[in-house]
Amino acid sequence: QKSGVVAVVGAVRRNHGTRCRRLQVVEVGLWWRRVAVEYLYTLFIHLFSRPD
Repeated sequence: QKSGVVAVVGAVRRNHGTRCRRLQVVEVGLWWRRVAVEYLYTLFIHLFSRPD
C-alpha cells in the first residue's frame, strides 16, 4: 500500500517537473521573440529617422 502511494507521488512529481520545464522553455521562447521584435523595431526607427 505504502509503496503504491510513493510510486504515485513520484510519478506526479516527475510529471510536474517536466511540465514546469516545458513552461520555462515556452517563457524563454516568448521572451526571445519579444526582445527580437523590440530590437527590430528600434532598428527600423533608427533607419527611418536618419536625417538624410
